[in-house]
Amino acid sequence: MLLLSFFGSRMNAQNSSCFQGLPNSITDYNSAKTAIAIGDLNGDGTFAPQTTYYSGTKPHAIAIGDLNNDGFPDLVVANQWDNNVSIFINSGTGTFSTPVNYSVGTNPLSVVIGDLNGDGHPDIVATASNNISVLLNSGTGTFASAVYYTLSFSPTSISIGDINMDGNPDMAVVGSSSTVQVSVFLNTGSGSFSSAVDYYGGGGSYSETVVISDISGDGYPDVVVANGGTNNVSVFKNNGYGTLLTAVSYPAGTTPSSLAIGDLDGDSYPDIAITNQNSGDVSILKNTGTGTFTAAVNYSLGAPNTQPVAIALGDLNGDGKNDLAIANTYSLKATVLINDDKGTFNAAKVYAAGSSPYSSAIGDLNGDG
Repeated sequence: MLLLSFFGSRMNAQNSSCFQGLPNSITDYNSAKTAIAIGDLNGDGTFAPQTTYYSGTKPHAIAIGDLNNDGFPDLVVANQWDNNVSIFINSGTGTFSTPVNYSVGTNPLSVVIGDLNGDGHPDIVATASNNISVLLNSGTGTFASAVYYTLSFSPTSISIGDINMDGNPDMAVVGSSSTVQVSVFLNTGSGSFSSAVDYYGGGGSYSETVVISDISGDGYPDVVVANGGTNNVSVFKNNGYGTLLTAVSYPAGTTPSSLAIGDLDGDSYPDIAITNQNSGDVSILKNTGTGTFTAAVNYSLGAPNTQPVAIALGDLNGDGKNDLAIANTYSLKATVLINDDKGTFNAAKVYAAGSSPYSSAIGDLNGDG
């Protein structure tokens, strides 16, 4: 059994049986509910009626990780209007406990999970208005009060990775700034962070999403940013000492809103998939093998007026190839693009989702592999 979860008050149990693919989670921006449907890829590929869980108001982002170290992935949801995150602990069967909420500051838009202080327990980081909120894990899946780190802009996205290769995960943050494109917080080694180091590039007035990934294959994590203000993606390569080189930008569609990184064509080099909110499509940038990228190839999402805002990458049909799952906020749809084994994609499969789905994540929530 595999699990597909959606956030949405408008999803119906009878509709959830149409979804096919590996586990996926999508937050519904206009709803205070989380809906989870369980299905069997090895059977008929359909899903059982959904189980609904209540989150906070205006859930905007989701992250999946084993917060209490019991071997089962849990859920963290950022609730924009409640100024908190909701934690759903997995029972071990893909069902979840009543959420526990933690304050993270005003207007949280992004949330990630990672072990920041090296104690073996995953911690939580959320963006809020003009700051980053860090919640350290007590070791049992409960969390200390948030510690705040100040930014010069309002953040929209955060990513965790060891940028300076000292064994401690650092943070890269982007948001609505007319000058700063990405801010990097280096970990001091105890789960606390130094002041932000700001980098500038071709991002214009609004950088939507950031991902840390070694795209050049040199062993050093690089930083990739989707720039909604300039219709491109910027790649900041790591110089090997924990600082970033001048960005190289690649054109995408209109208003890039999110990105995911992974090997799409089986050559072992990470490629970039980008949702374009206003052109309503997905751009694929293939890695040449040196950390540079070919011109974008765009794919339709199979429905008009989609406004895609989130993308997740994973093997959705069990063939060993990375597929794409997209949340489309305006059309109230979820789109699946299945990889044809060559890094190109078959015609989009479109499914009904909840009201204004706004985030997606992939993970095996019920532990069946």
